[in-house]
Amino acid sequence: MDGWYTRHPQWFVAELEALRRVYPRFSMDEGMLHNGIVVLYGELVVRPPGGARRHAVQVVFSNDSPYAFPAVFPIQALPTFNDDGAAQQIRKPTIFDHRHQMPNGALCLFQYETRVEDGGEAISVVDVLKRAEAWFMGHATGRWPPDSRESELASHFFRSPTQILLSKTFYSDRLHGRGEFFAVKDVHRFFVGRSQFQPPLIMTMATVETGVWEVIDAREDLQHIFPWLTNAAWEPKAFLDFQERQRQAKDIEFGDVARISGHWWELPTEPQVFRDGKGLLGILSSVAEGGDAWSMVSHTLGVDLTKNNLQYVGLCYPGRSELREWLFFVVNTGTLQAQGGFAVQTEQEKRKRFEAATVACIPAHALTAKSINLRNETVVSSQVCHKQVALFGVGALGSKVSELLAQAGVAHFKLCDGDVLNVGNVARHVGGLGDCGAPKTEVVARRIWEVNPYAQIDVLNQHVSPTSPDAENFFAGVDLVVCTIADEGAESGFNDLAVSLQTPVIYGRALRRGQLGRVFLVRPGLDACKTCLSLVAQETHSEWIAVTECPEDALLHECGRPVIAGSAVDLSYVAALIARLALNTLEDRTIVANHLVWSLEGAAELSPLLKHPYSVAQSVFVPKPNCPSCGPAKILTVELPQSVRETMVAEVVSSPATETGGILLGRLDGSKAIIHRATGPGPNAVRTPTKFERDLEFSQQELEAEVSNGNGNIYLGEWHSHLVAVPEPSGRDVLSMTGIAEAANYATDCPVMLICGLDPQTQNVGDIKAWVFPVGSSMRRITILGDHNALTT
Repeated sequence: MDGWYTRHPQWFVAELEALRRVYPRFSMDEGMLHNGIVVLYGELVVRPPGGARRHAVQVVFSNDSPYAFPAVFPIQALPTFNDDGAAQQIRKPTIFDHRHQMPNGALCLFQYETRVEDGGEAISVVDVLKRAEAWFMGHATGRWPPDSRESELASHFFRSPTQILLSKTFYSDRLHGRGEFFAVKDVHRFFVGRSQFQPPLIMTMATVETGVWEVIDAREDLQHIFPWLTNAAWEPKAFLDFQERQRQAKDIEFGDVARISGHWWELPTEPQVFRDGKGLLGILSSVAEGGDAWSMVSHTLGVDLTKNNLQYVGLCYPGRSELREWLFFVVNTGTLQAQGGFAVQTEQEKRKRFEAATVACIPAHALTAKSINLRNETVVSSQVCHKQVALFGVGALGSKVSELLAQAGVAHFKLCDGDVLNVGNVARHVGGLGDCGAPKTEVVARRIWEVNPYAQIDVLNQHVSPTSPDAENFFAGVDLVVCTIADEGAESGFNDLAVSLQTPVIYGRALRRGQLGRVFLVRPGLDACKTCLSLVAQETHSEWIAVTECPEDALLHECGRPVIAGSAVDLSYVAALIARLALNTLEDRTIVANHLVWSLEGAAELSPLLKHPYSVAQSVFVPKPNCPSCGPAKILTVELPQSVRETMVAEVVSSPATETGGILLGRLDGSKAIIHRATGPGPNAVRTPTKFERDLEFSQQELEAEVSNGNGNIYLGEWHSHLVAVPEPSGRDVLSMTGIAEAANYATDCPVMLICGLDPQTQNVGDIKAWVFPVGSSMRRITILGDHNALTT
């Protein structure tokens, strides 16, 4: 019969010759060879302290040989062979109950990571047998090669077809000793999804029954991705009531299908592998009084031992990398045999049935930050999970960027978009038809939570004007903004806001029906801002790659915004570029290029750098000195001592019905303005609830007196109050400060403005903010430093 060796005869012959040289006593099962299967039998000898030990083994070649290594099974004794060389007996594997042996008896000899050769690495049977000798030596001496940091114990047991999801609650130190656990199936998949696969079990609660009895509810951990967990049917009390009704056989409802419960014990150390109920009792003996676990197990399981043939057991123990690890098992004691109408009840018979029970492991998945980001370790900096990204626009590009960043480990997001998902969006969005009509921000938030249920997400379901307070609030405190709205006017406004707040922004858009994409990073002070780039584009000899759009590319463009064709496949390239540049920025990597243009088919007519398909033209653009948006400002921070702050606050609080203010006096220390004094408004100041004009004569006298003192103080700017908790400059403020910057008699071309916000509800100053107004450029929000450089805003 055709076998793998007919496809690789030379390798097969070479293997047999090598085997005869090194292990001459191994024999081939000719009967199996006739059926196309290569099986070898022989003995391996190891010599640990205390004398030599012989181990009979069976070697089975996979039909994928030579690109899959042979499996080695220890057996009790070698078979006998007939005259035709066929083995006469079928030998069952010897089970050592050790974690380095798979449930079918095969020894663990290789990891998949060792298969690194191009075209597939052919592993010699001699190498396999030498590894098997090392395995037996390790078993005899207890000295094994170092284990990985993940125990992977579940893979050494026969597996149940279902799985268990464990949230972070089950890895805290709140669970100790022993107790009961409760889990529910993913009811959406169970009743609606029509999946042929078993839905996972979601652990929702557990009890701690040592010391003070406690119920631990873990539903909140995962309610973002399984919102039905908040239903009253899954509350701890409902669960416990149902368990009691089931035990008393008063009623059975759908919950007996959708819910399971079992008992768990905490072990002092990582357990060894076991194969049956007897082995489980041996593992539990370490936490049983007197060393025999049967009394403890029988008392805990109670009537369930005689009523149910399936028992669910959980074991937790100190982990190698997590605080703890979990194993869950379903113990099948078989169908109860009735005698005279009554099930067997004696302790001896119950124990016998339990010890003979088959055990299958239910793989448990740790839904912790560490396990979620396991495959990002060593390639993505751990600091990314502490960074916050704000996304303006979560459509075709923004939704994919959000998903990629979440998968990379970003755990703090702000999402802003005023659109809802419609049928036409689905072809290019992370949302599906089931999300139609939902705000795009909520669709993307749910997708992020499916990647990381612990991600912190703020959403703003509206289109935001760059000049609105919502926009500044959205920028506040973030480490990076990603803007994919593809609106020139709005992007220019966001550019001015980002420069003012010194916030890095990545702008990304697809061009020419997705055939090209442009992505550029603006770190204020380091990179050319969007206004700078418009100046670069006007230069005769520049590296700027101009891409003109074709009006006929729009599919729809009447009273609404244009709808441009573009494949999700092509847009994914652009989204990946945006996400990669974002990740480099969040990780503080060296940015090689801050401006990227990608071409799908090549665009040599635009630039020689784009002559090949899938080309990326990389450029570096620096700030333009004459840029009206990001031109250099002399003052970047302002120091406000506590004494000066208290003077301002006292003046504002004493004037709760009208605005007040004065001038700021101090000195400059490089790019820092140090305020030494804030004057009052003066007797002839104009003060209303919405307007303040200081007493000019009084302010001039205060300035002259300060100068005459010879302490080096000069005029730095203005301060006043607004009767709102979070103050923002008014149009009158901007006009006034711009005039001061341009006026020759003020002797400053970068005046500072402080605004104190008086909360009308509490009558307290809730916030103080600072701006500078450099001449010839836009106003900038700057940082206020207090005593000891404490950040006050």
